[in-house]
Amino acid sequence: MSQLPEDKDLLLPQKTAPEGTTPIENEVPPPIPKFTVFCLAVLCLLSFGTGFYYWYTTYFLPAEIPDAIPVMAAVIEDEIIEPEDETYYEEYEPEAFVIPRPILDPRPQFVALWQAFGNEEIVGHLYIYGTELDEYVVQTADNYFYRHHNIQRMPQEGGTVFLDYQVDIFLDWDLNIVIHGQSGSVLQSILREYFEHEFFLNHPVITFNTQYAEYEWEIFSFYVAPIEFPFAVVDQDFETWGDMVEVFTVASLYNTRLDVTEYDQILTLTTPSMSDADLHYVLQARLLRHITS
Repeated sequence: MSQLPEDKDLLLPQKTAPEGTTPIENEVPPPIPKFTVFCLAVLCLLSFGTGFYYWYTTYFLPAEIPDAIPVMAAVIEDEIIEPEDETYYEEYEPEAFVIPRPILDPRPQFVALWQAFGNEEIVGHLYIYGTELDEYVVQTADNYFYRHHNIQRMPQEGGTVFLDYQVDIFLDWDLNIVIHGQSGSVLQSILREYFEHEFFLNHPVITFNTQYAEYEWEIFSFYVAPIEFPFAVVDQDFETWGDMVEVFTVASLYNTRLDVTEYDQILTLTTPSMSDADLHYVLQARLLRHITS
């Protein structure tokens, strides 16, 4: 019986010298011919020289500009070269983009109000049907004056209801139309009533008419928030307005199921809360959509 080969017999066969020859240990390869080395050296020198010449002529030497000498002479002699076509050399300054404003006269009832109160800063009329809220809205160059002055511009604790100074009274551009009220105002007491769910359901529309047009707004959110919450930011970015509207909707105590999107303009009524001056009542409504056929 034949025996199995041992492990060393399973190794690959080693190379052996052909028959009739003896193996040569540490065999050295034949040297490279000198002519080949010389050719390679010449080729390397040519390549390096060509690359250096290209770099020197392309990036180091100054470019030859036609008529460069006459231009320099004119500069040295302080001579002004008059171009053939002067309009070609004029610097172009693009005009600033300005939104065209319609030429509108204020409505007659507002002219009468200005005369009655001696104040042309009355810009709107705010009311909610079925409530005691029936206020004229003023606007000035800041958000501080009317916190301590009444509609006749006389000092008064609690001030009067005013439109945020950043809001354009045409209401054709701003996404968030903010109206402020103070502690002790009728607006504060009315906003507090919206904690009652039945009151919230029975008073779903806000009317805010300006000196130029009439507007109705559908309420979609009521909540209490700290001043750090961005409910009173007028200058909203259209790119993020959709996300902001969703935040306002989620913050509401009630779900009205109104479809409010980034294309909606929002009216925000806000006053300090009665329990904590650092918190604010916030009532928000979207501009009523008029469906036409």
